[in-house]
Amino acid sequence: MFWEKGDEQYSGDSSYRFVDKLIKSEGGKLLVVSPYISNGYAKLLISEARRKRVYVVTSQSSLEYENSVLKGIPEIGAMKRYLKPVAYFSIITAFAVYFNFGYLIYPLLAIVLLFVGLTYLTYRKTRANFQLKVSRDKFVHEKLYITDREAIIGSANLTFGGMHKNIEHIQIIRDGKKREQLEEHFNRLWASIGG
Repeated sequence: MFWEKGDEQYSGDSSYRFVDKLIKSEGGKLLVVSPYISNGYAKLLISEARRKRVYVVTSQSSLEYENSVLKGIPEIGAMKRYLKPVAYFSIITAFAVYFNFGYLIYPLLAIVLLFVGLTYLTYRKTRANFQLKVSRDKFVHEKLYITDREAIIGSANLTFGGMHKNIEHIQIIRDGKKREQLEEHFNRLWASIGG
C-alpha cells in the first residue's frame, strides 16, 4: 500500500542511521510505535520531549526490561541529573553560612534557587510533552516512527539490537500524503488503547 517509487528503502544492521535522525529531527511532534523500547531509546525519547511533543505506543514488554525507564513515567527522571550540582551548591552555601562568609551566601543561594527553578520548569515541560500508552491486552508488534516531515515503517524495534545489530528492513516515507495516512493510522491506534 505505501510502497511506491520515491520511497527510500534500507535493509541491514544500521537502521539507527535513519531512525535516530528522524527522532532527533526538528519538528512539533514525534509519534512512535514499537513493541520493545530499550532504556537507551526511552531516555532519548524523553530527552526529545524537551523540544517537541512525543507520543509513544508500546506493549507491556517494554516495561518488563530490568529497571525500565518507562516504568518511571510520569515521574520522568529529568531532575535526577541536576541533583548532584544542586547538592554541591547547597554544601558550599552551608559552608559559607557556617563560616560567616556573608558576601558569598546570597549569590550562592540565588544560584541554587535559579538552578532548581529552571530544572523544575524543564521537568514540567518534558512531562507535559511526553505521552505514553501501553497496550496491555493486545501485543502491538508494529514498528512506526513519524515526524512532521517523514515516516519510517519496517521491522526494527526501538532497541540497540533492532537499530545496531539485527538485519532489519525499513522504508523511509517522505511523501506528504502517505505520511498523513500513517499519522491517521497512528491516531486511530492511539485512540483504541486505554489509559
